[in-house]
Amino acid sequence: MSNTLPKNIEEAVNGLIAPWNLNLSVLLEKSKSFDPRMDNPSDMQRWLSVDAAEKYSGCGRWTLARAIKAGKIKSSKLSSSRSGKVLIERASVDAWLERCRWKPST
Repeated sequence: MSNTLPKNIEEAVNGLIAPWNLNLSVLLEKSKSFDPRMDNPSDMQRWLSVDAAEKYSGCGRWTLARAIKAGKIKSSKLSSSRSGKVLIERASVDAWLERCRWKPST
């Protein structure tokens, strides 16, 4: 285990997590290779559903729809029907949010 963690702390934590058959050393070793983007696959996708784009951007669906209609965000509709699924390009959402960012005057 790492030499930055005092031995008594390591023992106390191991005592607390022992009922769940866990070991602090193993958990810390696994955390070194943890990639938080893999926890949420939508972060890795090029195209997002409207719901995923809402969560990703923090904007509502109508705000996204207005930005799409204005040509500020790239989207693709998978069907010509009115209820066809719409996908939104994640990179264009990032670019749009960056352009909308408030920049204080100096």
